[in-house]
Amino acid sequence: MHRRRRVSELLFVYGTLKPIARQRGGRPAHVWGRMWENGSYPAIRLTDPGDGYLIGGLVSEVTEGDLAEFDRIEGVEHGWYRRVKARTVEGDEVWVYEGAGCLDRVFRAIGDSVPTTRNGVDDRSVASEPAWREEG
Repeated sequence: MHRRRRVSELLFVYGTLKPIARQRGGRPAHVWGRMWENGSYPAIRLTDPGDGYLIGGLVSEVTEGDLAEFDRIEGVEHGWYRRVKARTVEGDEVWVYEGAGCLDRVFRAIGDSVPTTRNGVDDRSVASEPAWREEG
């Protein structure tokens, strides 16, 4: 009798899936990118190394079945996020959920602007749209 082998992949998480990665013993890791948020959910856009910011998260092993479930949770079929391959600063090849579509219409860029006050008025610079990473 042959046992079916479970193929595992590595997944980098930075938001909604972080508690699951913690439960599975995920280890700290970083990717280069820009972070966006809409009040409830973060999204990142990957950038080239040195462009953007180091985004901290966790890397954990997942199966193909896990990835299918996480695609559902992250709304891949609705175009909310897309799953792409990336390399962490630590050198792991990972899957990561990247914000899809026009983030600037739904999300607010964070990390790109430093709030300053002039005469009591909050003067935040608006971040330009981050670099896009093509699915590969």
